[in-house]
Amino acid sequence: VVLGLEQTLRYNLTGTLRGGYEWAAYRSIGREDETASVDAGLRYHFARAWDGTLTYAFNSTSSTFSQSTFDRHVTSLGVIYQF
Repeated sequence: VVLGLEQTLRYNLTGTLRGGYEWAAYRSIGREDETASVDAGLRYHFARAWDGTLTYAFNSTSSTFSQSTFDRHVTSLGVIYQF
C-alpha cells in the first residue's frame, strides 16, 4: 500500500511526499518481512526542457530472520531533459 501527495509549491517547483507499507511472506523458508517507507522530493523546472530533482527515501524492514532486518537511507540528485 502506498499513499502519496504531489503539490505545486511555485510555478516551477513541485514537491512530493509518499508513505507506504509492504508485507511479504516467504513460506518455503518460514520468513516474513514488514517494510515501512517514506520518501520526499522536489522537482525544479529551470528551463524549457530541463528539470532538476532532489529526493530522499527511507525504508525500514523488519524480518523474522534477524539478518534481513535493516534500515536504508537513499538521497539522489538528478537532471531531466524532456524532448
